[in-house]
Parts: sequence; structure tokens; C-alpha cells
Amino acid sequence: MYPDVKNRITQGFSRMRSVGFKLFILFLISIVAGCAVSGWTVYRISTTALQEKVGNNAQQVTRDAAKNIDLWYRQMEGFFNSIALFATSNQVLTQQRSKLVPLVDTDLAEYEKLQGRISTANTQIQKMAEALKPGETKSKEQYMLEVERDNLVKNAATLNKPKSDADKAFLNYMQNTTLTNNAMIFSVSMIRYNGEDQQFIPQSSKSKPQLYSLPWVDQVIKAKGKNVYLPPQAGSFTFDNNARVFGIAKAFWSSEDAVWADVLIVEYKLSYFEDILKAITFGDIGDVHLIGSDNVTYFSNREGIQLGQPAAVQADPESDGALSRYVDASKQAYLTVSKKLENQPWILVGAIPESRLLEDASKIKNSFYWLISGSILLSLALGWLVYYSIGRPLLIAQRKMQQAEQGDLGVRLGFKRTDEIGSVSTSFDRMMESISHIVSNTGGSAKQLLQSSNRIQELVVLNESASKEIAVAMDEVAKGAMNLASDAEKSNELTGQLHHCLDDVMDKNTKMQQVTEQMKTASQEGLTTMEELSEQSRMVESIVKDLNQNMRQLQDSTNSISVVLDLLQDISKKINILSLNAAIVAASSGEAGKSFMVVAQEIRNLATQSQQSISSAGDVIDRIQSDMQQTNHLVRQSMPIFSRQLAASDASQSIFNSVSTSMQEFSERFAEVWESLRISLEAGKELNEVLMQVSAVSEEFTASTENVANLVVKQNESSTELVETGKELEQLSHGLRDSLGIFKQ
Repeated sequence: MYPDVKNRITQGFSRMRSVGFKLFILFLISIVAGCAVSGWTVYRISTTALQEKVGNNAQQVTRDAAKNIDLWYRQMEGFFNSIALFATSNQVLTQQRSKLVPLVDTDLAEYEKLQGRISTANTQIQKMAEALKPGETKSKEQYMLEVERDNLVKNAATLNKPKSDADKAFLNYMQNTTLTNNAMIFSVSMIRYNGEDQQFIPQSSKSKPQLYSLPWVDQVIKAKGKNVYLPPQAGSFTFDNNARVFGIAKAFWSSEDAVWADVLIVEYKLSYFEDILKAITFGDIGDVHLIGSDNVTYFSNREGIQLGQPAAVQADPESDGALSRYVDASKQAYLTVSKKLENQPWILVGAIPESRLLEDASKIKNSFYWLISGSILLSLALGWLVYYSIGRPLLIAQRKMQQAEQGDLGVRLGFKRTDEIGSVSTSFDRMMESISHIVSNTGGSAKQLLQSSNRIQELVVLNESASKEIAVAMDEVAKGAMNLASDAEKSNELTGQLHHCLDDVMDKNTKMQQVTEQMKTASQEGLTTMEELSEQSRMVESIVKDLNQNMRQLQDSTNSISVVLDLLQDISKKINILSLNAAIVAASSGEAGKSFMVVAQEIRNLATQSQQSISSAGDVIDRIQSDMQQTNHLVRQSMPIFSRQLAASDASQSIFNSVSTSMQEFSERFAEVWESLRISLEAGKELNEVLMQVSAVSEEFTASTENVANLVVKQNESSTELVETGKELEQLSHGLRDSLGIFKQ
């Protein structure tokens, strides 16, 4: 029972490996795969087209909504700027209010301008009145100027309103702006550091205490006069109210108080944007989300998403309204469109779940499943037909061939068909008949092959013995050639080292020759320099001697000048005495001698001045003589130094002459050494060439010997292989005879 089950299992596996089974599987896979691919392609095309159509619509809706929000936000910012401008130009700010004396609130810029014009007009009128002569009337120009001044005074009086009127005017402006835009404005507040706040809110709400100390006010003050965007939150910034609002605020500087004294804030209702976005549902299959830069939800029409919660969808501010795909943490896929707003850091995101989008495509998917089922049934029927007409005859042919494989040459297929299988059957039957004849003829040939292989084996054994003897002799010759080549190589290496040493000596001698030439040149230059130095020293010594002689002559000249100055000093004293005598004579002459007395006084003054000048010149001459004596002393001291320098220069010149002569002799001896080294180097080169030739001949002989030895070894190996081949041929002959015995005739 067990062998029967095993045979059935074996037959089952063989059928699975058969061509019929493979054709059956091929039909099944091709039909099912073709239907599956076509059906899935239709499904994907339809879903892709649906996604593109709805996605394009979502892109347009999201972009339009973002553009609409940007437009309304610009309008809100315009309301804020208009209120800030009103506060700046109507004396509402702390700095402007503090400048009014008495405490009145006016349009300070316009008021000061009018006051300046009034002062100018009064000055002109006063000048015209002063220019009028008695009895003249006012000119037309003066009259018109007075009328213009009166009008300016009336306008200034109109601007000069009480503080309460100015506060009331600003409050009325806030009320009108808020009530006119009640759908978007929640409240308006002017917060002051001194506590004089002004606020307006349409509904009844209590203001928060200490508004100037709130954190967001500090943020606005740090912006230093720039508009600050306050993000949406659940609860007012200035009132105890839970309304969802966002705001725009700005600080105003007071130079009088040196603080940011005023903060204007306008709160806007977030519900205004919520009403715009609430209706966007993309055909009741999607939702829209308004997300801040910190990934916090400001608005979402998806159920369960509140203000301040983390964003329910992923925003991509860089996509600029492009369509993208997003999968959340619950593996839910969405088609999303992200559009960043231009005027504030908000991102509007439209999201459509793919499951809701592709609900209508499920019908196509069901049809796809029915198509797959029908294709499986059709492929099963066609596969069975192919197996019965092709696979079954091939299995029968397989079993017949297995019988022929066991040596039964009488096996025949015998198919009576007109197709390819019938042709194969006829060809197989003819082939089996031809094989029977070939087996009979091969038996005789196998006997002759066995006899020839025995003879070949005997000849190969003789050839193998002779090859071994030749190989031993060639091996000994190769060893001798290798020793000769090794000795020649060593001699060549020693000669190369000697040549290298000679080259090194030649290089060093070359460098020494260069150094010798440099020393010779340097000694010549030193000798020339010392000759020039000696000549210059002699010239300096001659100049110093001349200088000493000139100094002596100059000292003699100054001594002569001193003698002349002494004579002039005596003459000046005598003139002074004569002028004094003349003055005495003039005084005794009375009125007639007054003019002579004046001349005598002038002569005495001139003599006094001459005496002073001569005294100064004498001092200068004394200093010159003192300096000349010092110079003469220095010159006398330098004379021995120049003499010693000249002697040293002469000695150095003699030394350089000796060095130059020695260097000349050294150069001649060095040239002789150089010639000897050159001859030795040429002899070494010739010896090296001879050794290289000997080495080359030895290497060639060694190579030839090795080639012959290799040929002998190869011949020996070939003989061994021939012996083995002869044995294998004999075994094949016996095997062929045994194999032919298997076939049944």
C-alpha cells in the first residue's frame, strides 16, 4: 500500500512539472492578470480624475477664501490706522494734552500754526500804524490785514476747546467707528500709563484692572510705535469677556514724560472670519482650518476642533495653494490645500478625506472583483482543454522515453495524429530503430579500441623513463648557470657602489671648487676694499690736518676781531664823554643851546647803543673762540686715531695679499685632484660596463638552461599524462563494452 501511495505522489509532482500544467497555469495567470490590470487601471484613472477635479475646485475655493480674508484684514487695519491718525491729530495723546496751558485739549499743530500767523499779522499792522503820518487814514492793505487777523483769532478760539470736549470728541469717534462696523469691531481702547484710559464696547462688559501692566501691553511697547498683531484668543484683551477676538495695537511716545505713555488697541471679532469660512465644506465632504504660525487652530468647521487646540491637519506654508496629500496619526488620508495669508501669519488649509471623496468609485471596485472571478473561471476551462490535448500526450511520451533510457530499444510511441505531436511520435520511432543498428556496430569498434590502448600505454611508459633522466641532467646545468649569474650580479653591485662613491666625491669636489672660487673672489674684493679704505684714510688724515690749520687761522682772526672790538669800545666811551660835555655846554648857553643839547643827547644815546652792540659782539666772539678751542682740541685728539686706522688698513691689505696668493696655490692643487678623480670615475664606468656584459651573458645562459629544463619537465609531465590517459582509455574501452551490454536488441 505504501509504495502505491509514493508512486501516486511522484506522479502528481511530475504532472505539476509537466508542460500541460505549466500551460494551464500560464492561461490562468495571463487571463486573470490581464483582467486585474485593466480593471485596476480603470479604477485608478477614475479615482485620479476625481481627485484632480475636486482638488482643483478645493484649490480655487481656498485661494478665494484666503484672498477674501486678506481683503477684510486690510480693511480692519485701515480702521485701526484711521483711529490712530485721529488720536495723533486731535490732541488725544498724553504729550499733546500736557502741553496745553490752561488744561485744554486742542489740535496743537493747527493751533500753534494759527498763533504764529496771528503774531506775524499783529507785527505787520503795528509797523503800518507807526508809518502813518498825522491826519492820514488806514490803507486798504492794512484794513484787509486786520480782517484776516480777526478771522485767524476766531479759528484759534474754535480750536481751543475744553479737555472734556476733546475726550468726548475722541469717544464719539470711537463709538461711531465701532457701531458702524459692529460686525467686525469688538472694542476700542486708549490705554494711558497715568490711568486716564478711554474705552468703548457696544455691549456691557467690565474693563480689566491695571491695563497698562498687562503682558501684551509690554509687547506692544517693545515694538516702539509699530503696529503689533495680537493673535486670536478666547477672551478679550481689555474686558472681562469670553468673546473670541484678535487685535491690532500700537504705542505712542511722550517726550515730555520720556515713556511710551499711550497704547491704542482695536479688538476684532474672530466670528467675522468664522462666518466667512463656516460655509466652505467642499460639497459636504471636507472642512477648512485657519491655523496660526505656532500650529494652533484659530478656526475649524470640523466637529470637535476648538480655538487654541493643536492643528488637526498639517499646514504647508511654502506650497502657496498647491494640492498635497496628508496622512494623519489614525492613518486617514486627506487631500489638502495650504494658502498663507499675505497680511498676517495665518495659514488657511482646506482638507478633504479621501474616503469621502472616493465613495462613488467603490462601484467600479465591485465591478473589478466580479471581472476577476469571471476571468478565473474562463482560465480554468481553457487550461483544462490545453492540458488534455497537449499535456497528456507529452506525459505518455515521457514514460516511453524513460523505458528507452533503461536500455529498451524496442519502445515505440505509435501516436496516429497529424499535428506536431504526431510528427514527434514518428520521428521518435525512427530514431529508436537507428539507435539499435548503431549499438550493434559500436560493439565491434570497442574491441579494437581496447587493443590499441594497451599498445599506447607500453610506448608511453618507455618515453616517461627517458624524460626523467634528461630532466635530472638539465637541472644540474641550470644550478651551475644560476651560481655564475649570482656571482656576476654581486660583482656588478660592488662596482656600482664604487661608482656611486666616486660620483659622491666628484659632487663634493665640485662644491669645494665653487667654495674655493667664492673665497678667491671674496679675497680679491677684500683686497680691493682695503686698498680703497687705506686711500680714504690717508685722505681723511690730510683733511683733518688742513682742518686743524684752518682752525688755527680762524682763531687768530677772532683774536684780531677782539682787538678791533676793544678799540671800538674805547671810541664809544670817548664819544659818550664828548656828548656829555656838549650837553653841559648847551645847558649853559640857554635857549640858544637847546637844539645843540638835543643833538648831543642823540649822540650820547647812539654811543650807548654802540657800546651795547660792541659788548654783545664781544660775547659772541668769546663763544666762537671757546667753541673753536674745543673743536681744535677734538681735531688734535682724532689725529692719532686716524694714524692708527691707516696703519691697521695697511696691515689688513698685507693679510689679504697673502690670502689671495694662498688661494691661488690651493686652486691649482685642487684642479690636479679634480683631474685624478675624473680619470678614476671613467675607469670605474668601463669596469661597470664589462661586469654588466658578463652578468647579461650569465642571465641569458641561465634563462636558456631554465627554458630547456622547463621543456624537459613539461615532456615528463606529458608522458605521465599519456600514461594516465592510456589507463583511462583502457577503462573507457571496458566501460563501453559493459554499456553496450545493457541495450536489448
